[in-house]
Amino acid sequence: MTADGILSAVGADTTPTTLLGVPFHIELLAAVPDPPKLPQLTGMTTGGELVRGDVYTAFTDRYRVRLGNMYGMTEVGVIATDLFGENRPAVLPAPGLAVREEAGELLVSLPESPYLGVQDPARWSDGWLHTKDAGRVEPGTGLVRILGRLDSQVSVGGLKVDLTEVEHMLAGLPEVASAVVVHDHAIEAYLVLADGACQSAVEREITTRLAAYKRPRRLHVVDQLPRTATGKLVRDHAALKGEHRS
Repeated sequence: MTADGILSAVGADTTPTTLLGVPFHIELLAAVPDPPKLPQLTGMTTGGELVRGDVYTAFTDRYRVRLGNMYGMTEVGVIATDLFGENRPAVLPAPGLAVREEAGELLVSLPESPYLGVQDPARWSDGWLHTKDAGRVEPGTGLVRILGRLDSQVSVGGLKVDLTEVEHMLAGLPEVASAVVVHDHAIEAYLVLADGACQSAVEREITTRLAAYKRPRRLHVVDQLPRTATGKLVRDHAALKGEHRS
């Protein structure tokens, strides 16, 4: 869970090594200004959410290795990959799997429901599993672009807002160490500020970078954001409120 820990683990052996992680781990490594030379590091593959463009560039510039992406679900396993970063930010469906888009949601072909008990047509029906992920499938190539969780697409005053877009903008500010954006009657953001940064600076940047209807109505500054054991951000309101301090 630290950059030093990851780099030490790689450097402890000369065996060719590929790192597997989530965007959080890439952010940690990309923030190291002068990482050690690690010729045994062959690349890294990330699962989970899309890596921000600035983080992707910082990582590949510093380590000079490939950064691939993998998309999957517990119920299915690996759905699509781009292990060599050739199609970023899109991924290619795994052999034998079909992926289609319906009303902005990604559906995956699955002959039987992965769930026990009474079948819920909102999750599986007629050979298709609803992923609850927002995305697009490119005609012709079949490449899949994951846009975040379906519940990250919200309507504000009749206008569509992608919370992932707002979150990436905030997380990319030099004043912000990490951010989570949620919607509960209104858009709210939970922030961990960078050392020495102040909330007013973030508020000024939001005003210049986001249209009024996309701006968080409240900013909550916290000491840390809740994460899963693998480093994924938790977007549960109750968990976030437990970290709230301002």
